[in-house]
Amino acid sequence: MKLDELMSIESGTLVSRLQSDSSGKTYYLYDQSSFAEDNGVFMTEKVSHKTIKLNDVSKVQMIHQNDIVVNLASSESSLVSKKHEGYILPYNYCKLNNFRNIEPGYFHYWLNSSIEAASQLKLIHQGATLIKKLSVQQIKEFSITLPSSEKQEEIALLNQSRMKLKYLQDKRHYLLSILIKNKVF
Repeated sequence: MKLDELMSIESGTLVSRLQSDSSGKTYYLYDQSSFAEDNGVFMTEKVSHKTIKLNDVSKVQMIHQNDIVVNLASSESSLVSKKHEGYILPYNYCKLNNFRNIEPGYFHYWLNSSIEAASQLKLIHQGATLIKKLSVQQIKEFSITLPSSEKQEEIALLNQSRMKLKYLQDKRHYLLSILIKNKVF
C-alpha cells in the first residue's frame, strides 16, 4: 500500500520567506535539537530554540503531538512530543498526520528501523548524485506492508520502550561521568 493512501504528507514552511512582526505572537522553530529530543536523545546541554514573531500563521506549517516529522536530509523520522506542540516546521522537514489504518508509532519504527523501508531508501539514494535528500513525492510513493492494528500497537510500544531505555542509559552514563570527574578532580 502507498503511504499517501494511509496519511497526509505535507512539506514544511520556507522560513526565510516569513516576515517577522515585532507585535506578533512568538513561535518556536522545529530544528535538529527538537528532532533529536523527540527521538529520545539525551541532551547534555540546555537547548534554546530559534523563535520568530508572527501575526499571520495561515500559511505556516505547524506540528502537533503525535504528528510524524521526517527529516528530508537524513531520511529519519520522529514522533512529535507534547513539548514541541505548535512549533513551526521548516522546509527541510515534512510532516505526516491524519493517519488511516496505521499507528503513528508503528510508522515511526518502520521508517527508522525496518528492512522494507531501508531497501526503498537505498534505491532512492542510489540514484542521487551529490545530495541524498528525500522529497515529499518520494515519501508518498513508498510502499508499506501493514501488520494487524494490534501488531502495529505492540511494535510501536516496544520501539517507544527501546528509545526510553536508550535515553535512560545515556543519562546514567552522563551522570556517572560527572560523578567520576568530580571525585577524581
